[in-house]
Amino acid sequence: MRAGRLSFDPDEPAHLVFRIEEVRAPRVKRVLFKIVFFAVALVTEGGMGGPLAGSRFRVVSIDSGRILSKYRDKLIWDGEVSVGQILRQDLSELSAGEFAERWVRSSKRSAPGLVSEESSSDSGLAGAPGLVSEESSSDSGLAGALGPVSEESSVGSGPAGALGPVSEELPADSGAGSAGAQSDRSAHKLISGELLEDFVRVCRVPAVGAALVHADGSVDVEVAGTRRRGFDEPARASDRWHIGSCAKTFTAVLWARLVEAGDAEWDMPIPAVFDDLDDLHPGWAGVTVDDALQCRAGFAPNIGLTQMQPAWLDARPLAWQRTDAARRALREPPRRPGRFRQSTDAARQALREPRRRPGRYVYSNLSYIVVGAAIDRLAGAAYERALADRVLEPLGIGSAGFGAPPEIWGHPARLRLGVAGLFRGRPADPAEPKSDNPAVYASAATLHLTLEDWAAFCRIFLTGGGDLLAPGTVEDLLAQPPGHGARMSMGWIKPPYLRGSSYSMQGSNTLWASAAVLDHNRERAALVVANDGRRRVLDQTLQLATHLFD
Repeated sequence: MRAGRLSFDPDEPAHLVFRIEEVRAPRVKRVLFKIVFFAVALVTEGGMGGPLAGSRFRVVSIDSGRILSKYRDKLIWDGEVSVGQILRQDLSELSAGEFAERWVRSSKRSAPGLVSEESSSDSGLAGAPGLVSEESSSDSGLAGALGPVSEESSVGSGPAGALGPVSEELPADSGAGSAGAQSDRSAHKLISGELLEDFVRVCRVPAVGAALVHADGSVDVEVAGTRRRGFDEPARASDRWHIGSCAKTFTAVLWARLVEAGDAEWDMPIPAVFDDLDDLHPGWAGVTVDDALQCRAGFAPNIGLTQMQPAWLDARPLAWQRTDAARRALREPPRRPGRFRQSTDAARQALREPRRRPGRYVYSNLSYIVVGAAIDRLAGAAYERALADRVLEPLGIGSAGFGAPPEIWGHPARLRLGVAGLFRGRPADPAEPKSDNPAVYASAATLHLTLEDWAAFCRIFLTGGGDLLAPGTVEDLLAQPPGHGARMSMGWIKPPYLRGSSYSMQGSNTLWASAAVLDHNRERAALVVANDGRRRVLDQTLQLATHLFD
């Protein structure tokens, strides 16, 4: 087996191939770290899962002495365990191949979701959809204002989006919605209601919902808390929840359906899809829709600040709005364009080589807006209609809609400073336009549905596509581009620091926080969503999802 330039026997114990070196900062620096850490913990009402004072780790090859990975320690799951503890435990328990897959092969400078010495990425959205890239911050708006998403934001963030224009193109919600799989919940009653109540108490969220779905179709759904902060009306399992950027996996699956139907192709060049637009910059030649789905095509993180406010007020059909967004983006050169190597599907299969060398990863909502515009052109219907016809209805999903859900209200942070959303905010009325992203974000980050319906969707990744996709297509969707550092497949990442998991995604529009995790064997999926947009809540939903496997 090879990890970078290192060759080794994957069946050997990991501790015979790798060693972990702890690098301690100077005493003065450690003291400063402690002061900052406890100050942040105090301000954020219990901590943001920040780094431990002065703790850094290196994964080193015993034979060559090469440094293979670097990590800064990070508290996980409300301070009970740290990345360093997991790293040491994996070294003592795993084989060299398993350890390399989790801690070496996916990381040169930083692993998805971990903070490296060179990068300040959080384990939040910029790849979980995403990981927060070095250049991007999480979301914008100060003093609790539901302001527009920053142009350099990496989240499915920035509040707002009315249901009005969307509902014209999507069949009406079925209310309680339910799901594709009328599951036998009694067969797997695994979610502890007490665990969710503890989450509400510790993280001080109004409500949290969770689902655990098995490959056999059985689903357990539990909720705790209230629909609005300060009110007594309890959240219900039949309520619809906003999943933010986790909607990107729906768009990726829709694109895969178009490919299987012959209406689109893998590696389809973006200029070929948008041949109806004038003045496309020549820099987009060779960049494909696949690159856009992996957030490495060179699009900005979001639509520009000058377009954000008009987008909330725009009542035109969404296909027109997406076309305008794509036109503006494609007239400019790609940001940090990658160098790509084209190869045919047949050659790729024969040689088992990746589709192309990766471009620069930058988590991008605009990228998925452009993919939505591509689907408008190839599906024979607007994105919303195509999603309903080709994905939702075949899965029996009847609760899906776009914009803020009507039953449960989202809650922004009272104060927002860059990536940090601080202090508990007031409920945001779903009737207000800025209770979600602008409607043009539909293909990126405005989907809502019941937990049971979301579980029915995620089950296709546990069953090799089920009746919806071919098994090879599912592997295409989950395949990460080659390279090091933060990377994203088509909506999912492979987080090495989440024990027992193989893929994860996260989403937030700054009023909600959501996470989905597939277990190590892809036999179960755990889903968590809370109606609170603070950053610490986003971090903790991911940790709670992994605990549902225990």
